Amino acid sequence: MAFGNIKKSIFGVAGIVFVSKLLGFIRELIIAEKFGTSAAYDRYLIAIMLPALLCGIFSYAGVYLLVPYFSEKLKNQNQKESNFWSYAWGVINLKISLSIMVTTAIILLAPFIMKFWTVGFSHQSHIEIIFYTRITAIAVFFVSLEAIFRSFLNVKKIFNYPASGYIIFNIFSISLILLLADELSVGAIAVGWLGGLLLQNLFLFLRILNFKPYQKFNLKIRKSDLDVIFKSGVILLLIEFLNRTYFMIDRYFAVRFDEGIISAINYSNVLVLLPDSIIGVAVASVLFPYFSENYIQDRLKFKKYYIKSVTAIVLLAVPIAAVMYINAENIIYLLFNRGEFDAVSQSLTTSVFIPLIPSVIALMIISISLRAAYAGKWY
Repeated sequence: MAFGNIKKSIFGVAGIVFVSKLLGFIRELIIAEKFGTSAAYDRYLIAIMLPALLCGIFSYAGVYLLVPYFSEKLKNQNQKESNFWSYAWGVINLKISLSIMVTTAIILLAPFIMKFWTVGFSHQSHIEIIFYTRITAIAVFFVSLEAIFRSFLNVKKIFNYPASGYIIFNIFSISLILLLADELSVGAIAVGWLGGLLLQNLFLFLRILNFKPYQKFNLKIRKSDLDVIFKSGVILLLIEFLNRTYFMIDRYFAVRFDEGIISAINYSNVLVLLPDSIIGVAVASVLFPYFSENYIQDRLKFKKYYIKSVTAIVLLAVPIAAVMYINAENIIYLLFNRGEFDAVSQSLTTSVFIPLIPSVIALMIISISLRAAYAGKWY
């Protein structure tokens, strides 16, 4: 595909991702209005720390593993879905089984693991944190399914449909928070998260059915499947684990500070990640299948795609970061200052947000570079 056509795909995905992330951002604004930097929201953020970490790992590592794998299998099976599925089910079943085991482990081990992050909390708060950790553990399973569905659709050059799944997720999540916040408090956030993930997966599954995966369904696991999971897969999981432990570390130390610091860190991260989650992810999601294809077939084209995409990302990221830095206090005020988000929350969140702003540039470059590295299996 010509780079011009790739640009069209990127803009198409970027438009959908923008709507999705706008809804996700509205979701965060509603949470800020309902809960501010309260102790209850701090406890919830601690509770979902482990499930959220593993969701990120299984989502990103799953896509990084499956897009090159699916690309190779489709190419080797002469683009016939029936032949493809007969080979793909082994790895898919292994990934699903692994996500179920991890979900179960979180539920069983939550009291032992989370005690390191609940030092100084009352017994009742500790019980509440464990409860939400266990409830939200099911998100790991849902996110693993979504990564499988999205990877296959992206390899088939279907980008807009899976990107639209996040719109469904956010609309449902926002609706439940608005409906249930007064009754369930922060529990409404958990219900919205899990319900949104379920609907998102059903939406993607309906599109997958067009490719008739059930015709070649089997539980056969080949040695090559085990090699993919336990060689490449384990390495990718480890890389993503190390890449995402930062928020476990900051929350470990943050609980020792004043009430609200964990919430302030979360709101700041939402803002810092927003440019990458719209622009960086849109560009990287479209380019990843092309990186995977051309690394083997045409290294010069692979290099061309990478250089052009990184150059474009830097030209966008630098002015975005500059505007955010200059207007940091006003941004926090205009976006969050309502409801339970008071002057104390404003001051606390601004003080956390400003030092994080330069990472906007690095995050957007990393989004592209990671896809290029994983496409070339540089791990």
